[in-house]
Amino acid sequence: MVSNGSQALATLTQEQFDLALTNVQMPEIDSMTIATMSRQRAQQTDTHMPIIAMPSHVMDGDWERYIEAETDSYMSKPFRLTELFTAIEQFLSPQLT
Repeated sequence: MVSNGSQALATLTQEQFDLALTNVQMPEIDSMTIATMSRQRAQQTDTHMPIIAMPSHVMDGDWERYIEAETDSYMSKPFRLTELFTAIEQFLSPQLT
C-alpha cells in the first residue's frame, strides 16, 4: 500500500504483483496514468497484471476512460466485500487452480 501515485508507479516498476487495486484520484499521478504506464511496461516484459480502478463515484463516460487507460475493471466505492472477492476471483482464479 502506498500513499500517492508516484509511489504506486515506483512500486509497480520494482516488484511483480498478481493484481492492483488503484484509487482513481491519487495525489501526484492518477490511476489512469498508472494503468497506461503499466501497460507500456507489460508490453516490454510480456506480462499482464490486472488493474481494477476504484473511483469514489462513477459518472457517465467513466468506463470508456478506464478502457482507454487499459484498466481491466472498475469498482465504485463504497463496495461490498463480496463484490471485491468476485472481482479478484475473476482475474486470479485461473492462477489459483
